[in-house]
Amino acid sequence: MTFYLDTSAFVAWFDPNNPHCRPVMTWREKQVASVVPAYNRILQLESRHYLRRLTHQHAALAWNAFRAFEGMRLFEWMRLDFSSLFEHCEDISQRHKPKIQCGFWDLCHVVAAQRDDLPFITCDVQQYKAAKALGLNVTLIR
Repeated sequence: MTFYLDTSAFVAWFDPNNPHCRPVMTWREKQVASVVPAYNRILQLESRHYLRRLTHQHAALAWNAFRAFEGMRLFEWMRLDFSSLFEHCEDISQRHKPKIQCGFWDLCHVVAAQRDDLPFITCDVQQYKAAKALGLNVTLIR
């Protein structure tokens, strides 16, 4: 089954030193069907930025696991029209003030998941609240 993991949950999939790694792996193991992450250019850029900056003893492991994930195409690629995505996010942000308090990029992830009607997985409380406010099927992993 395809899930939209925001960056906080997605990078934890690869980084064993990430504080969310164990809870994300526990969530993944509890899923009845196999988990196929949705993947798009925003998630790719944020993940690469995060993983490249790691300096701990498992940094190379995290980077290599991520690159293997990409190389083996273990994801469902989502094409994004950035102009319409940004416009839609701005509209939602204005319509749902002050209910939605997450940042713009976080809202882009929520809206991308909403567009494809995907379950949304996050470790970010503000993103969770935004996804809930927009009626998504959302899981907060802590």
